[in-house]
Amino acid sequence: MRLQHLLGLLVLINVKVHGQEDNQLPVLQQDKSAVRLKLEHWLKEKVGGLTNEIQETNYDLKSTLENHIKHGRLSIERTTTEALNNLDTRKQLIGTQCYQQSVQKLESAKLSSINEFLNCKNLTDAIHDVNQMIHETVNISTKALHNLEEMLIGLSECIVSDFFDAAQCMTNYIWKVINDVRRSKSEMSTYYELMKQLIVKFKAEINECLYQPSQNLKMQANLIMDSSRKCATKV
Repeated sequence: MRLQHLLGLLVLINVKVHGQEDNQLPVLQQDKSAVRLKLEHWLKEKVGGLTNEIQETNYDLKSTLENHIKHGRLSIERTTTEALNNLDTRKQLIGTQCYQQSVQKLESAKLSSINEFLNCKNLTDAIHDVNQMIHETVNISTKALHNLEEMLIGLSECIVSDFFDAAQCMTNYIWKVINDVRRSKSEMSTYYELMKQLIVKFKAEINECLYQPSQNLKMQANLIMDSSRKCATKV
């Protein structure tokens, strides 16, 4: 009702200043258009803020997952690099042939560990959960933009109405979009909590997925080092 009150005051001001002659009707029409433009700006600002918030949240969620996966791979890479460095110190002792064979075995063990890590069920489930969450939030954004488009069309249609009818028309639309934005905000608040829980969950799942491949790689590296010494005695 506040909008109707403001529009009513606008009418009274125009009548007082310009009189009630027919040639003043364009002034009222202009005032309605000005109000509509302000409302459109407000609507775009609110919905735009919501969609930007959704995009930033999705980016942060996806980046967090990707960074944890990246760190997992780097952990496996570091284990392999340490083993290769140890092997380098023995290159002269074990000979070129045994050295090259050991390097190939280490590289193969590394790739096997990375593959085991990336195909861990907990990790693939975490990726699926994140993608599903992003899909749901994108739906909220899409719905908000669709509602905004309907609001803008509706406000334009309000302008052709009688001035007080236009006030009621605009009021109806503005309250509808306020409720839509509030509902979307509420949905996003729920998703924010779920995202926080999801981040904690997939951190634990990634660490769990990384544990066994890392242990296997360390064991393989030790076996390869022993094998390189045995190889040297045979050559």
